[in-house]
Amino acid sequence: MTPGDPFTKEWVLENTGTCPWTKEYALVHTDGDLMGAPDRVPLTETVRPGGQVTLQVRFVAPATPGTYRSEWRLEDPKGK
Repeated sequence: MTPGDPFTKEWVLENTGTCPWTKEYALVHTDGDLMGAPDRVPLTETVRPGGQVTLQVRFVAPATPGTYRSEWRLEDPKGK
């Protein structure tokens, strides 16, 4: 990938818990390089237990060659 190239990372998340994930849940950047991405991506739909949702984050490749990482997690409306 060349510097400045946009790229999209896609996650398929499965709700293996017992409560639904509402639109107030979000994929949240927790550490590493943001690379032009938003720091929070809300769910687009409610995901019932056993269901799945696909979330996409658009990044831009950094201008300087190297190794980069970006860590994300799913958070509930209370930030847990």
